[in-house]
Amino acid sequence: MRSVTIAAFIIISAISNSVFAKTYYVKSNGNDSASGLSHATAWKSVGKINSFTFQTGDDVYFLAGNVWNKQLTPKWSGTATNRATIGSYYMLNGKERIGVPANTTKPTFSGTYKNAGDPISSPAAVPSNIYSAMIHVSANYFTVQNLRVINSSGQGIALAPRKSFHHAIFENNVVDGTAISSMLFGRTTYSNIMRNNKMRKCDLAWINKDISTTWPMCNGAVGSRDNLIEGNYISESYGEGIVAFEPSAVNNVIRNNILVAVRSSAIYIDNANNNLIENNMIIGEEAPSKYSMVTGRRNGSGLNIAVEDYANSKSATGNIFRNNFVANVYNCISIGLDKDARAKGLKVGGKFIGNTCVSNKADIRSWATSANVESVEFANNIFLDATDGELACKTPDKMKFHHNYWNQTQSVTHCNGTGDVKGGLTLKKTSGWGTISIAGIPTVTDFIPTSGSPVLNKGIAHNDLQKDFFGDLRTTRPDMGAVEVSSKNIVNIPTPTGLSLSIN
Repeated sequence: MRSVTIAAFIIISAISNSVFAKTYYVKSNGNDSASGLSHATAWKSVGKINSFTFQTGDDVYFLAGNVWNKQLTPKWSGTATNRATIGSYYMLNGKERIGVPANTTKPTFSGTYKNAGDPISSPAAVPSNIYSAMIHVSANYFTVQNLRVINSSGQGIALAPRKSFHHAIFENNVVDGTAISSMLFGRTTYSNIMRNNKMRKCDLAWINKDISTTWPMCNGAVGSRDNLIEGNYISESYGEGIVAFEPSAVNNVIRNNILVAVRSSAIYIDNANNNLIENNMIIGEEAPSKYSMVTGRRNGSGLNIAVEDYANSKSATGNIFRNNFVANVYNCISIGLDKDARAKGLKVGGKFIGNTCVSNKADIRSWATSANVESVEFANNIFLDATDGELACKTPDKMKFHHNYWNQTQSVTHCNGTGDVKGGLTLKKTSGWGTISIAGIPTVTDFIPTSGSPVLNKGIAHNDLQKDFFGDLRTTRPDMGAVEVSSKNIVNIPTPTGLSLSIN
């Protein structure tokens, strides 16, 4: 009877949470003394939300097109069956509708950081703490959707660190202009989702020289595990684009993202293990600018495994990079350990399989010695038209190269392997891989080899490469690169709208 009683209690509790959860509305001309339960009685201020005692599973929606100039700090949770949500609403035929109507701006939370020299750590700054977010969530089973953050003096949207919050969802938001990160899952959080967000111009405090400590990162998982980061669009990031950073950042999936003009590594796996990075498109800008790593260079690395020396540093192994497209950056692939990490004997390990790298300055650079490589495999990749060739395919006893395509005109002695193909490849797009505008961003179909290409059916079957970029099954003798050219389901990732890209 005890088990029946406990089960009954759980069911009753779930039903109770669902029955008593309420929906509240907020508009800029509302009234904080009203009930908040309808558009007509909507609350007015963010302060009301921050101070109110919500019940588990309550929802709060802000009127589309309205603007608030205060940090939002949600602290109430939902459950697995009744998530708590903050988002957007609008009116249609006298009824509250959840979402954002066409041609209407999402509800906006505007900070104070706009130009170089603006305060980022003073009482007047919004948010007042540079490492706090404009929307700073401290809750479980919490959704943030259809909101817009601009000019934050700290981060954009974040799940608070060190409290083991979990099962957050950040989706369909816009973050445009932040002193530091756009969107992060903080340390010890887990099992969260970041999807279909648009992020632009993060880490402005570094580019404006208002801060010099701590290397910037735009978004991702910092000491956070078991997250899904997919379908996001990131442009003009002054630091790393998407990270899985620190030893506890394990088992994250980073897929189907588009990254354009990222100054440092577009996707950066540092001190982290067993992460999957797949189906991403990374594009560098056309010419050097303030988003370049060093004067005269293009953007930094596309795909990067690294170990930096921190107090809790560990080896970075078991990471898989597959079916990614990288064009017009400084290094397509980087493998790095700083000097102190090398001295401690820390290692890197992983697999780069089925990726397409085109028109980068270098195909591969490695700072690892033989003693610092656990095992790194390169197979079924396309390396095309790199200005400087491979440059640093070191430690052949630990780095296994086989069944890759290389330019015939480049020296790849250190990268040679069984089943390699050299020369003769053309893609659907033949030039102009750099971009300075949304209209100029290459599309996925640009990376597809032309009919009769020498990379067709020249790959090797691989246990970690069962499908291609489009989700089609690989053949028993797969094509090299991210796409099976015989695919019947080729579709294109739509170019994101709502954020113009203008490098200057």
